[in-house]
Amino acid sequence: MGRRRTRASKTPLRPSDASQMTAGERWRERLRSWVIWAIALFLLWLTLVGTIAWLELVAGACAAAVGAFAAQLVRERGLLRYSLPAPVVLRAWRPVVRIVPDFWILIVALLRAITSGRRPAGAYQAVPFPAGDSDPASAGGRAFATAAGSLAPNSVVVDVDRERDLMLVHTLVPGRGPTRPL
Repeated sequence: MGRRRTRASKTPLRPSDASQMTAGERWRERLRSWVIWAIALFLLWLTLVGTIAWLELVAGACAAAVGAFAAQLVRERGLLRYSLPAPVVLRAWRPVVRIVPDFWILIVALLRAITSGRRPAGAYQAVPFPAGDSDPASAGGRAFATAAGSLAPNSVVVDVDRERDLMLVHTLVPGRGPTRPL
């Protein structure tokens, strides 16, 4: 049984979970989720292909539609339970700012490797990271931190240890740049 608007209220009530939604509300929620996924995946497609040629736009729209459909199926099965906590998202500027400096660090390391014949010695670092529990906000924060922390070319987040609140990060050129990816 769904909740209804009262005459005194101008804003609709949001049910706390899907079991309290009417069929129309569930349909609108599914459509809203699908559209958000489709737009996000289409923008990701455009970013990755780097062109706005007509054929790429059509291919991107098709890929985004299929991807949004798959994401919606996973979401409705209850396998996509996460949310993004604001503190983690607000720290996402750090790896973005590191992209250009890390690119030059890797170019210099590559040139040194070519001239000297020695490969750079990468290293693993365990850095403090508040991993949280198994709730949706913590899971979303870990997933976002893993992806965003790997944006800068010199660092790749390998794992997040929930028990010890640590993030394992591999750096190709250790000692260059910040140790915390996020």
